Amino acid sequence: MNETYTVGYMGMTQMSRKLLEVQNLSVRYPILSGTVFKRTVGHIYAVDSISFTLEEGDILGLVGESGCGKSSAARSLVKLVPAHSGSVFWKGTDILPLSFREMLPIRKEIQMIFQDPYSSLDPRMTAGSIIAEPLHIYNKRAQASMSGSEIRSRVKELMTMVGLSPHYENRYPHEFSGGQRQRIGIARALSLDPTLLVADEAVSALDVSIQAQIINLLRKLQEDFKLTYIFIAHDLAVVRYITNRVAVMYLGRIVEEGDTEELFNNPLHPYTRALLSSVPVPDPKLESKRKRIPLEGEVPSPNKLHKGCVFYERCANRMERCKNEKPYRARMTDNHKVACFLHHSRVDFSNSE
Repeated sequence: MNETYTVGYMGMTQMSRKLLEVQNLSVRYPILSGTVFKRTVGHIYAVDSISFTLEEGDILGLVGESGCGKSSAARSLVKLVPAHSGSVFWKGTDILPLSFREMLPIRKEIQMIFQDPYSSLDPRMTAGSIIAEPLHIYNKRAQASMSGSEIRSRVKELMTMVGLSPHYENRYPHEFSGGQRQRIGIARALSLDPTLLVADEAVSALDVSIQAQIINLLRKLQEDFKLTYIFIAHDLAVVRYITNRVAVMYLGRIVEEGDTEELFNNPLHPYTRALLSSVPVPDPKLESKRKRIPLEGEVPSPNKLHKGCVFYERCANRMERCKNEKPYRARMTDNHKVACFLHHSRVDFSNSE
């Protein structure tokens, strides 16, 4: 049993279930040399030993600057890229060692929404065929028993669900706008009734007004179908609006994690503070009084493992120990963890990771 009891809204006790538990997950990409006979001369350390849990109904925001490993972490969770090491437990089962056939029932429960609505849809297929494709594949490989008419009915239902007219099912992707294409991608992800949706920068390629529509659609779907999300983004205003928990990544590691409002109101890691200071405030008076925290230097190369803190070279508060010691994520409160030696003296290390 992976069930725990937590205190919900209005002080009521409710039962929650741990869906996903990631332990020390690492992802590496080989650096190849040679034109004919390729050989590995090094590695890109995209994700470096990250851990987090996801409970039923959570919307976890994964944030950080470009190249920090967000997308690599997401793709490794659904086994689109191989993990180098670590474990990913789905409802208590480690899915990383599973074969393609053993993964079939789990793939039905974990689906992904991709970043670019222009390249993630096959231009040779109609909208209806794109949405129906997971149903046909699952029918064939899992020996399910949906008839052709049932699949067509399901496609119309999904298109209506995401705000598209079922009359558009025979149109091709180039006949849709960017927002409409992303709705097709969402309908495709929903076709197998998943439990977890991994949204990898699902709104970053869209205009601001269309972003709002897609975000509101995702929230409505989450409420209607009790979905759980991993929401990857670099727009912190969007993350604050849609998520209930946030994990901040820098150079492949999670440096801070906590409840969304607590983390935004009380950021502890120097990188998180700098990141949040860059978010504009719509009130001119408040904006004029805010203090920006500029970061000096460049992001270190990801082609080497860092023995100490990954933020050492750009941190204004760095200490000598930060260079050679890896700061573990220490629990500051029940819902807030930070990997920074500035705060480790304030915590009990029995609660650290």
